[in-house]
Amino acid sequence: MASSSENNVAYCLLAEFDIDQGSTLSHQYPFPTGTDDHLLADLMIPEGAHDQHEDWTIFFLNQTPANTIAPPLDSEAPTPPLRSREFGAPAEPEEDKPELLYVLNLVRTKKDDTVPRGALVKALAVCTRHPFVQIYKPVLLLALEDYFAAPSVAVLARLYDAINAMDLSLLPRLSHAEKLILRASDKQDMFIEKFFGPPRPAGEDGQRERADSSASAKERERLANFDLAMSARDAPSKDTPGTPQDGRRIPKDTHFFETIIEYEKQDHKSMVIPIRIPLAHFPEEIGDYSLVNLIQTFSAHPAPTYPLHPHLHSNGALTHPITLLFNALVTEKRVVFLGYGKPAALVSNFVLAACALASGSGAVLRGFAERAFPYTCLKDLDNFLSIPGYIAGVTNPRFEDNHAWWDVLVNINTGRITISSQIRPSPNLASSSSSTYSHSHSHAPQSPPPAHGIPNSASNTSLTLSASSAQFASSTGAMSSEDDVGRIPPPPPPSSHGTSSAPPPSASQRSDIASRDSPDNLFMDEILAAIAGHYGEQHIRARFSDLAVSFVRMAARYEEETLGSTSIGHPSQPYLNNQLGSGTVFADDSTRARELAANAHRVEAWRATKSYRNFRADWQHHAGTRAICDIDVLYQIQRLRTAKNMPEPEAALIFRSLADRVDTYPQVAELLSQLPPQQDGLVPLGFGLFHPRESVREATLELFIKLQAYPLGIVQLSTLNTFHRLAFVRLMDQRFGPGVWSQQHQGSASASAPEHEDDGPPAGSAQ
Repeated sequence: MASSSENNVAYCLLAEFDIDQGSTLSHQYPFPTGTDDHLLADLMIPEGAHDQHEDWTIFFLNQTPANTIAPPLDSEAPTPPLRSREFGAPAEPEEDKPELLYVLNLVRTKKDDTVPRGALVKALAVCTRHPFVQIYKPVLLLALEDYFAAPSVAVLARLYDAINAMDLSLLPRLSHAEKLILRASDKQDMFIEKFFGPPRPAGEDGQRERADSSASAKERERLANFDLAMSARDAPSKDTPGTPQDGRRIPKDTHFFETIIEYEKQDHKSMVIPIRIPLAHFPEEIGDYSLVNLIQTFSAHPAPTYPLHPHLHSNGALTHPITLLFNALVTEKRVVFLGYGKPAALVSNFVLAACALASGSGAVLRGFAERAFPYTCLKDLDNFLSIPGYIAGVTNPRFEDNHAWWDVLVNINTGRITISSQIRPSPNLASSSSSTYSHSHSHAPQSPPPAHGIPNSASNTSLTLSASSAQFASSTGAMSSEDDVGRIPPPPPPSSHGTSSAPPPSASQRSDIASRDSPDNLFMDEILAAIAGHYGEQHIRARFSDLAVSFVRMAARYEEETLGSTSIGHPSQPYLNNQLGSGTVFADDSTRARELAANAHRVEAWRATKSYRNFRADWQHHAGTRAICDIDVLYQIQRLRTAKNMPEPEAALIFRSLADRVDTYPQVAELLSQLPPQQDGLVPLGFGLFHPRESVREATLELFIKLQAYPLGIVQLSTLNTFHRLAFVRLMDQRFGPGVWSQQHQGSASASAPEHEDDGPPAGSAQ
């Protein structure tokens, strides 16, 4: 069993409903938590529990002073560990507090005519440091059934011991980049080597062999086995590399780690419960939420248009409801999910899905889970009202009538979103730094646009953000100052194009606030089309990760436009003087001006939130520790994806820079994490195989050679289409001579194996 500070569960709790005393906390094992017992009981037995045969709730501990673990001084309970994170920068000073404990609670109602009210209501919960709380559902079902049969604290003791005996010592530890790759892949053997040892370059036993430009026999052998290696990966056998030598079983699906919980029932019979722990899971992802369900539920009705709020309506009256919800979450608005008469499990799952929605499926932003209350009640009102930008799930209809308790109400029953009449108005951007920036640049002569549609640096712009913001406020009736409270004018009638009937702004200030083909609306159209086309949950999560990345890169460019520099991203500069560009990619200057103006309000609001401060710390840590440290990899890939008529010198420099900088396993993983399948995978790099300039083709070939030196690279290269694969073979034959590839493709790798015994087996060969 793990040490007390690393237990899988910290506490087991048992609550019951008494006709005279209400909800009571009967047992806490192994020690009292030191929190408010009455509050815990009310959270464990939700309102309307007697109307549900069975229900689940999720809530957190160590969020507020009232629910922070404080065991008695005379107990042997371990001191709660400080909050820590798996990735990113160290916690800020104000974050030095106990880490969140996730509470999974099962409540069940059993009819019994011998008791008052004709039913028994009991709830059993486990408090764990694991965000994937759903894995404990099967054992909770068995334990609560045992408690109904024989009420005793011994049931909690057996549950506690069984879960903490679960062995996680072999759980693979994936990096941030590896989790992104695994999430985006549907291959069930991805990272299979992680289950049996650390990543090792395919074809080597020791240190990483660097590519040899002289094309030695060792390199030719490894390269010639590329296709053989991919075939071996598709049909693994007992002799395939990575097969365990100690009897461990090859996992059926490497997206999960399989283990067991042995639970002893009341009759002393032991039950073995299989457990599958998701590996592509981030700390901001809690439980088995569904983004697909969230999107389908709240996309049927248009977003509210009164009152229009600049932080929320990034596309004016045509803002999509899911976009409005995303804006509310990232700008730290108070959001309440109301499900009157609905199971608490449904309400909780919507709150958890909202946290994942805003955080980029947990992969980009953080800080949402710590202000989330998946299920809460009126007795907890004072506690969560003290949390800025809380995200709460409730079942009590009183919340709908009290607009002072929330900024945005999401009604699960109707599928509609409501904006509070008492929402705090946003400050006018004219009072912010953008006003000074706009004034100093509005009369400056604009430089001619650079060649090939590359935007100029931050200093070259005629964008006047404050003027666009004022246009938004005046044309839509948006709340823009404290004086507008209580006298918000209704929005003017839209024109035939869906925009305000107010006079349009000048060409340099036009922001197209209400446009049916805005980037956000087009993104949601693609998401809804993907859901209609039965794309899976993982695909939708990956798309919202892309959305969050786009948002923060847009925010970084906005900071440069208004402040002159940014602390959350690469500086924006085009390819110039044989220097690679970096920053955010725009099609042209007009697109840049339009998108920055449309995003100005929500970016400004996000910059005032804790989520922004967290991301800034994460970025600064990432900038100092990333594997590919001196170029903006995502910018180069975006250029390869979207650029029209890219200059040949720029293309040559991009491919040569990648080929020179991608060598080690972390560098390979970092590059491939920026090439997800939903964005065409390796296709942007594969086109380098057909480039008219020989240096580009050679650099692409060298890059692919380095990728296929690792099992991860082999899997990703196997996704190339036939044309790219044939081009790869052709270039291989040109470099190493005709016939080498075809001979090894026919399976003659063993003929040359004895000559290279010291170098280890090449990729895909028998080990």
